[in-house]
Parts: sequence; structure tokens; C-alpha cells
Amino acid sequence: MISLRSRDWIRFLFSLASVAVVAALMRFPVSGPLQLHTLVDPVEGFWKTARHADDLATGEVHLPGMQATARVVFDERAVPHIFANSDEDAIRAFGYVVSGERLFQMDFLRRVTSGRLAEVLGPGLVDTDRFLRGTGMARAVADNVRWMQEENRIDLQAATWFAEGVNARLSTLGEAELPVEFRLLGYAPEPWTPEDAFLVGWNLMFDLTYQRESALVMDEVRRSLSAEDFDLLFRVDEPFSKPIVPPEERHWGSAMATSATADRSGAAESFGTYPPGLPAAIPAAEGFIVGKGSNNWAVSGARSATGAPIVAGDMHLGLTLPAIWYEVHLVTPDMNTYGVTVPGVPIPIEAFNRQVGWTFTNTGADQIDHLSLDLNADGTQYRYDGGWRDLELTADTIRVLGQAPVVDTLRWSHWGPVTFSGEQAIATKWTGHSRIRTFEALWKMNHASSYTEFEEALHSWDVPMQNILVGAPGDTIAIRSTGYLPIRADETGFALRDGGSSASEWIGRVPFEELPHVINPGRGYLASTNQRPADETYPHYLGRDWRAVFRSIRIDALLSGKPMHTVDEVASYQSDVHAVQRDMLVPLIQNLEGLSPAATAFRDALSAWDGSTSIDRREPVLFSVWEGLLRQMVWDEAAFDRRSPGRARLYELLSDDPDSPWLDRVQTPETEDANDILRESLELAADSVSIDGAAWGEVHGLLLRHITGSAALRPLWRGPIPYPGYSETLSPGAGRNVTHSASWRVVLDFSGERIVARGIYPGGQSGNPFSSRYDSSVEDFASFRLYDLHTPETPNELERGRRLLIQP
Repeated sequence: MISLRSRDWIRFLFSLASVAVVAALMRFPVSGPLQLHTLVDPVEGFWKTARHADDLATGEVHLPGMQATARVVFDERAVPHIFANSDEDAIRAFGYVVSGERLFQMDFLRRVTSGRLAEVLGPGLVDTDRFLRGTGMARAVADNVRWMQEENRIDLQAATWFAEGVNARLSTLGEAELPVEFRLLGYAPEPWTPEDAFLVGWNLMFDLTYQRESALVMDEVRRSLSAEDFDLLFRVDEPFSKPIVPPEERHWGSAMATSATADRSGAAESFGTYPPGLPAAIPAAEGFIVGKGSNNWAVSGARSATGAPIVAGDMHLGLTLPAIWYEVHLVTPDMNTYGVTVPGVPIPIEAFNRQVGWTFTNTGADQIDHLSLDLNADGTQYRYDGGWRDLELTADTIRVLGQAPVVDTLRWSHWGPVTFSGEQAIATKWTGHSRIRTFEALWKMNHASSYTEFEEALHSWDVPMQNILVGAPGDTIAIRSTGYLPIRADETGFALRDGGSSASEWIGRVPFEELPHVINPGRGYLASTNQRPADETYPHYLGRDWRAVFRSIRIDALLSGKPMHTVDEVASYQSDVHAVQRDMLVPLIQNLEGLSPAATAFRDALSAWDGSTSIDRREPVLFSVWEGLLRQMVWDEAAFDRRSPGRARLYELLSDDPDSPWLDRVQTPETEDANDILRESLELAADSVSIDGAAWGEVHGLLLRHITGSAALRPLWRGPIPYPGYSETLSPGAGRNVTHSASWRVVLDFSGERIVARGIYPGGQSGNPFSSRYDSSVEDFASFRLYDLHTPETPNELERGRRLLIQP
């Protein structure tokens, strides 16, 4: 593998050999034709793109609508520090700056949400467009924008200011100045609208709340098993679970309501459409779903070597280039906030200011229902409570590059969208089709001057439901599972529901104070890793499909294992790659008898292993092969072809119920128990891989794909780069090509006058693949280095930064 330190040479040769690059691109045709002629022009082609790749906007520019001059200083990593006399001017300036660095990414994300990919990428994306339009995201955005206009809401005002800045930057770009992707694909970006900011934001909501196949697949599994077996194998309370709210911090009791009315009118309105399956055509459509997750943890001053809180977070999402996140620092008389946002969203999402800092993990709560419908003969009505209701049918036209448009029909019920799984009509009800105040919440969070104000801001958070961990001066740490958690009439939303009955309706939303939360716990630390927020005593239905328990076990052991933690130690836990699976599974084979010499050597190698999945270790290769074979052998019943019980449930059966009939292999005449299945899997593993074979880093690497996911743009990918970790290690590394992992790591120290922060994401501030800033942090990210995050109070504090004045 080529070191990233060689990227300058690679970029130089890439520029000199542009024609050869074009030829390489032609070997991987995209659905539509690449417009290569624009790139081989000796003056305006690749050469110009490469020659100006590291340019930043400097000097003076005039931006219509500005009330006063805004000053922008770019630090050594090209993070813009924007100083303005008003929030309005700061957001305009931010729109101008970020569009200069991430314009194609912004355009692509709005196209994803609205289902407008085929018109620039060709007919191969028609099915993806059909699906994306069917989600109802674009319809929900349009409905919400109308509502925001009626109420003159601050989130729409911010999106309008941001659009003005973006369009001012667009007006300065000729064809030769456009990002290389526009030129390859042969189109120019349309003007940016306020609605586009919400299209980008809704894509995040969708990715983090939509249970892509869970409802339908789990319904299929449930119908294949007895009720007793299903509840045994797919328990709500996963074995070994450590919920976010520890037992001693429970805030609920018998007096808590088990039903409630909605907090506001319209909370359960349904605006759009959602199909039951998701095409994996592109990373942005498949998005963040595969690895959606994250970690965050905090220690209070009582357990901190500094005597003040320390907060850490790392959001686990699908990794792309350009990077998911963009760093920005905004300073006005009313706001001083530093954080990361998705390009196109006009305010930091995960951030800190002078008084509070916060990080997210996905709650994974059930914010969506899929419901089976019984249609009439011509498919225009559906049965409901003994009568018939009309479907709303809308013609929809998908424009296609190089071909005639495709006309489709969108269907809506009172539940929401209607799509089909085979012959079965499926309606979908999703919180994301409601009136959403999440962007208002973000605005208030960035402006919060105390923990009290921050908590008040969270009342406006709707979708996606998040575990929001916050630290504040004065020794405050807190976590809230925050968002719109529906209350169902029948108290469950699991699997496929009956769309013909009012018993499946949502009758309200769980009140804010009844959502799981902990403030200043007695034990002095908090942590969430996408585990179940509250234990089985919690009275409201949260969901049934949670991430595996291994990260929660590991971080709890690290935080509880010593009385005090330094800032560096808290940061180091983000690089922890200890596989808890080893601790649970390997002891079961240490005294296993009747093994062949090869299997004995294989077992001994695993027994001597400490569980580290660093790149120089061979044992992770052995363990991954053996564990995979073990799971295949145990879950060989047809019921588990699409979804099998979790690892923790398997480990519990092997340990506590060794004679369970589920450990017997269907394909053999013998009746196997735990020892038999462990022995047979070890023998197969020993035959499959050598204990003296490859180290983990030789077969396991970080892979950053271009945001389009197109093989035609493979030169714009990076990796694979040797990378440690395993499925559900604190630093996640599932699969051999790791495409989903920590997308932003940050550590906040509250011991000084200012919050001292360090952070990193894999990529760089620029979206230009010729720029040194396109992939500048990838090597440091893979090595778990963190950068100091500068928070100057005035422009003069950054003496060496490049400067831009944005004037009226």
C-alpha cells in the first residue's frame, strides 16, 4: 500500500498524466457518459483544476445583503473562523466559504434526498431515484418550508442567509472553476435555495431513523418461529446489556404515564412516502445506515484528573470523500461556536461554545412503522376499520440523462406512503414526515449560554432521536435520549403492523421529561454506544432492535476500572480496539478436548491472545474466520437466512445453555451440543486459515469511497489503509474493507477559561481531489491522532492564517 505521505508525488504525476487518467476512467463507464473532453483542454482542463487546487478565497469580495464586513481567517488546516457583527452576516459568509470547498457534495446530497440522480448520472440510477422519491423526504421538506414561512421561523431565516452566500459564490464560478465532478459529468449546479439546506438535513434524519429492512425481515422471522422461540432468541433485553441509564439513576416509576397526548398539534401528521427496501446503488443512498451508531462518554470533575468534566464523542457513519463533515468556527456578539456540520446545513451540528459542548450517538428508537394494507381490485382504496379509504395518487416524472423521462406513480394513505413488497401493499408512518423543529433546536443549542438554556433547546429536537451527551463548566455532565418517540395505541411498533386497524395508530408522543436521561450521576461517568437507553422497567415502548452490547461493556469497564481519568486517557479510549467477543467466547474452548493437532494449535493461539485487534496481530484473522463459521453452523435453520440472533445471544446459549436444541445442526443426523459445535467450528477454521498467516492489517483496511460510490471515479477514493478494530470494538472496524467507522472524533476539556478541544475526521476541508486538503487527515486519523481545535476570540489571534473580507 502507498503511504499517504507520497500523495504530493502522486498528485504531481496525476496532473502530468491527465490523459492517462482519463483513459483509466474510461475503463469504468458510469451509467451516463463522462464528459472527458472538458478535462483534456490544455488551458481549462485538469491542469487548471490541479494548479488552483490549494487556493482559498482571500482578499476582498462583495456579497449582496451583508450588513457589515465579515472577516474570515483560515487556519493551518483551512478551518474558517468567521467573525461577523451579526448571526445573519456570519451565516451568509459561511455559505460563501463552504460552497467554495464542497460545492459538488452539497449538490449531490440535495439530489439524493429529492431523487434527482438519473438526470445527471444516467438510467442506471432510475430505480434509486424511484426509491428516494418514494421516501417522501422531498415532500416533507416542502411541507415544512411552507410551515416555516407561515411562522417566520429562525431555521428558515438561517437557511435563506446561507443560500445568499452560496449563490454569491456560484456567481463567481465559470465552467473551468467548477469542481471536477461537474465537469466529468457534464452539468452545472443550479442556484441554491433555502429548501436545499433542509433536503441535506432530512437525508441525515432518514439515514438514522429508517429501519431499512428490520420490520419486514423480522416479521418474516417471527412468522417462522413460535412465539416462545422468538422471544427467547430475540429478547428485548439483550444479554449482558448495560443500559445508558444505570439502575441507580432510574427516574421513572409507577406514576409515570403509559400513554400521553402529543406535545403539539400536528406532531403525528404524515406527509410522504417510504418503500420497504433500499437500493445499495450509492453510498449516499445507502448512506449511514450500515454503520449507524456512535460512542460518547464523559467523566465528572470527581473522576477527572483536571477536576472538571471531560467529554468525548465519535460518530460512526459511512465514510466518504469528500468527508461527511466540514469544520467551522462562527463568532458573533450572540454566538461563539465551533463544530462540524454536513456541507449544506448552515449551523454546526456537533459542537461546543464557551459554555457547553455536546456529542451525539444514535438512539435507535423506533420512530417508524410499516403497516400492511388490503387494497381494492383497482388499487385505489385500502381497507380501514371495516370501511374503505381513498389513496392519494400522484404522477411523478423522473428525468433521465440521455433517455426519455420515466413516469411513476406515488401513493399515499393516511398513514403515509404506500409501496409494495411483492404483491403486498405496505404503508409507512415516519416521524420525519411531521413538522420538524430539529433545526431550531440546533440554532438554540449553538447559542446556549448555560446548561439550562441548552436543555431547554433540546425540547425542540424531534428527528433523529439521539443520545445527546453534554458537558458544561461547573461540573455538569448529562445525557438525554431526545426526540419524537411515538406512543402507539397498542404500545408496540415492532415488525409489520396491521394498517387496516386503528389499533395501530399513534396516539401521542412521550413527554420530554419522561424520555431516558441522567444528570450528574453519582458514579461520576456517563456513556452511550447505541445500546438500549433504559432497562426493561422503563414503561414506554422504545424499540426492540439495538446494537450489540460489546462496546457498552468495554467502555463501562474502562470508565469504572479506575477512580480518575486524564484527558489523554479519555481520548485514548476512542482508539481502543479490544474485542470483547474474545473475552466471552475464547474461555469456552480453553479446556475443549478431542481436537486435532491443527485445531489444538489454533485454539492455543486464540487462548494466548489478549483480544487486541491491532494491525500487527494475526489472531484477529483467526478469530474472525472461526467466529463466522461458528455463527453459520449454529444458525443454519431456514428461519435465519435473512436475520439471525445477535452474537451475545449465541454466546449466552453456548455458555449457559449448552444443551439447547438451537445448538444442534440441522444438516447433520447427530445431535450436537455446545462442545460439539465449538469443536467442529475450530476444526473447520483450522483447515481454512493458517495460524502463521497474514497479520490483521494486511487484510483489514480503511476504505474511503468517493461520495458517488462510482467505480468510474475510483481514482478519487483512498485506501484500503491498514486499520485496526473489529465489529463492535470501541474504534469500530467491521468487515475487511472498513467503510463505516468514526466519522468525527472529538474530546472536550472543561478545566480552563475556554473549553479546550481536540478532534479529527478522515479526509480534509477541501472537496477537490487535487488539493492537499482533500485527504490531508486520513493518515493521522488512521493513527488516532487528534488536532488542536483553535477558538480565537478575535481574527488577530490567528496571525498566520489566510484572510478574506466579505463586504456589503
